[in-house]
Amino acid sequence: IVVGQIGGGVIDIRDINVMTVQTAVRSLGEEWDKDHKFDSDDQDDLTPIQNKIDVLNLLKNAKGSICDEVQHWKAETCQLVARSLDNSYYTYGCSATPYRDEGDDMMIQGCFGKKIVELSASQLIRENWLIRPSIKIVHVRGPKSQFRQWQQLYKDQVTDNAEYNKMVASIANSYIQTKRLVLVLVTQIKHGKNLSQLIPGSVFLSGVSSKKIREEKIKELRAGKISCIVSSTIFDEGIDVRPLDVVLLAGQGQSKVRAMQRIGRILRPFPGKTKATAVDFRIHQKYLLKHSIAREKMYRTEEEYHIEEIEPEED
Repeated sequence: IVVGQIGGGVIDIRDINVMTVQTAVRSLGEEWDKDHKFDSDDQDDLTPIQNKIDVLNLLKNAKGSICDEVQHWKAETCQLVARSLDNSYYTYGCSATPYRDEGDDMMIQGCFGKKIVELSASQLIRENWLIRPSIKIVHVRGPKSQFRQWQQLYKDQVTDNAEYNKMVASIANSYIQTKRLVLVLVTQIKHGKNLSQLIPGSVFLSGVSSKKIREEKIKELRAGKISCIVSSTIFDEGIDVRPLDVVLLAGQGQSKVRAMQRIGRILRPFPGKTKATAVDFRIHQKYLLKHSIAREKMYRTEEEYHIEEIEPEED
């Protein structure tokens, strides 16, 4: 079966098709609203649509539809696409993290109905579909920050915190020395660049990196030609690097869903892969401590996740 593609610069309609939400919305005559894009700094799909009628007819007349990453379907753009599937008798939604931080799951249920199948990560671990992760929560203590606003506090304690970044880099380097493949995740480009400079041989990737560069470096990581990638949110979803076995959550945040997605980067089996290690950091400062506790609470919903807390030794 030849599968059609609508998106990524291609409009090729067949009996079975894969379409991006961005292209679907634009075919409906709606402007792509940057405020509603997916939780990623990746570039939006701006595929030229020469004949919107063909794409529109596909949406209106499709007899069945399968929608992935449904945790995003609270977004107005996704809701618009869901409402356009007039003749889709069967509409399925799938997600590895079918919940949202805001608790607005009813918006998702409005598109797909009630959940009919749920497979936890722990069940998949017990059945050997996934590797059991070891999650290490490293406590980071220091003088109380003088800043009270989130942006200033984050810059002071995370992005520009030399001691914190030195700790993250030291942990990353120790895993690299033992031949592990390491992914260091951040939320701000400046922070990623800072860490990349502290980790010899690492590569920094973000949404502003060209598609060619990203694909090339991810291929090199899979092949073991490089041992560490420092990345922004482009690694949160949709990238499969099965040999990857260490992830450092260096970018602090309150999103429990994003944290679970990031743990998922290291769970997929690969020949010779026996370990999966995630390192999260508990910074004992305003906001950051509360966010860390919330992330740990989410981790503990999976009984097969091995969690330990670590207090670094003082110099």
